Amino acid sequence: MHRTVLRIGHDLLGHDTSWDTGAATLPALFFAAATVLIAGAIHRWW
Repeated sequence: MHRTVLRIGHDLLGHDTSWDTGAATLPALFFAAATVLIAGAIHRWW
C-alpha cells in the first residue's frame, strides 16, 4: 500500500498527462467515497 501511495504521488508530481492523472485520481475518489460511506455508517450506528 505504501508503494501504491508513492506511485500515485509520483504520477501526480512527475507526470501531467490525462492518463496518469486519471489513474491517480480514480483511486483517490474511490477511497474518499468509501471514507464518506464508512463515516456515515458509523455516525448512523452511534
